[in-house]
Amino acid sequence: MPNPDYGVAGLNLYDEEDLFTKITGQMKEATQRGTYQDYFQIQQGGLEESFLGSLGKKSGQTSGGKARGFAGSSADDSMRQQLEGAYAREVMGVEEDITAKMTDAGDNIRDITQQNQQTSLQLKQLKDAADDDDDGGCCWILLEVSENDKLDTDVRQYRDERMNDVNRNGYRKVANVLIPLMRKHKSIKLFIKYTFYKPAKLWARWYYNKKGIGWIFEPLRIVWLGMFTYLGKKVKLRVENG
Repeated sequence: MPNPDYGVAGLNLYDEEDLFTKITGQMKEATQRGTYQDYFQIQQGGLEESFLGSLGKKSGQTSGGKARGFAGSSADDSMRQQLEGAYAREVMGVEEDITAKMTDAGDNIRDITQQNQQTSLQLKQLKDAADDDDDGGCCWILLEVSENDKLDTDVRQYRDERMNDVNRNGYRKVANVLIPLMRKHKSIKLFIKYTFYKPAKLWARWYYNKKGIGWIFEPLRIVWLGMFTYLGKKVKLRVENG
């Protein structure tokens, strides 16, 4: 039976619940016809009132209900049929609008279910890659940007030497926000690539191998590490994926 919160049978959250979108009761109710019954009755009542008002004007009735000239004529019957047809079409339009809302709600749930399933699979792949690299810490942002199963050797050495429980916790908080955003927006992924991923690789290469000009990224290294340390102590971050 599908998970009532995430729509995927046997879904593994990998302790990263914030990366997944819950399917709420309101989302489920939006797929049910009964949810729109009050809306339908209100719309139908308004259409009926409009229909009867138009019928009274066109059918040869005065405002007091007395017959007006040519009432009951073939022209009057034709006009009545036209009004009835227009009323039926408008009621059908309301029903079609409700059907469209239900369809959209169902499509939304299916999209969320597929996204949750994909996220779970990607987390599994990242965790498997991290385990293969003896990854004692979380480097999911770097792996997500690089689209590679392996963490750069120099970056891994830096992580092992400099990351502790506090800044690692901050890193995870940032990852919980950035990874969903990078998957939705290529511009954000490019921004992280050129302000975090590439500078981290070049800086670590310079620091451990004395190669290249990675030293110019020292200010960025201080900013990122300082942010991870601060968030690891102070702030709880959360992203909504709806």
